[in-house]
Amino acid sequence: IDEYEKGLNDYESAVLTDEEDYERYIEVYENLAAYGYLNEATGYLNRALEIDGNEAENYYYRGRIYLILDQEDVAETAFTKAYDKGMDEAGIYLARIYMEQGNDESARELISVYTDSDKAPVYQRVLTGHMLLELGDYDEAIEVFKKAYEELNDDVLNSDRSSAMQGLVTAYEYESEFEEAKSIAEEYVKDYPGDTQMMKELEFIRTRV
Repeated sequence: IDEYEKGLNDYESAVLTDEEDYERYIEVYENLAAYGYLNEATGYLNRALEIDGNEAENYYYRGRIYLILDQEDVAETAFTKAYDKGMDEAGIYLARIYMEQGNDESARELISVYTDSDKAPVYQRVLTGHMLLELGDYDEAIEVFKKAYEELNDDVLNSDRSSAMQGLVTAYEYESEFEEAKSIAEEYVKDYPGDTQMMKELEFIRTRV
């Protein structure tokens, strides 16, 4: 409501309640940046980078902040340290960096850690499934998405399930398996009727069956 000073004071008060909460710094950055206050927003990220610590979490969040600041080289170093210290989630960001660098072999090696493990959370496997799509590994992407979809099929509707189904439809299409794509797409639009993009995709798939 354009009461900038009050808003900024409240964000500052929120940060001061826990000055080592990385997520809060990032949230404040995103909110301020969305309203055009980029200088103030960046200041919060810089403050987060000043938090002391050499644990996996410290390096993980520094990596995320460096990515926001478009400092990919130092982000890669931070994520590598976080991953080596046992922060599995850092590996997903690291794989993304490798892909952007054109280092697909290293990206695949990291992705396999998640796709080959039943212990990896479903959302991590879904993310890596979409990376496999980008890498052109459609057969493997199908297996990853199918497994995630089957695990979530009896759950309430959620973003991981919808993302796995979207990935399955795309992967099946790339492999020209249009009957399978049609089946998943039809179920998807039934469960998520508000997704007009998938409805259009289903119309296209039906022309190929």
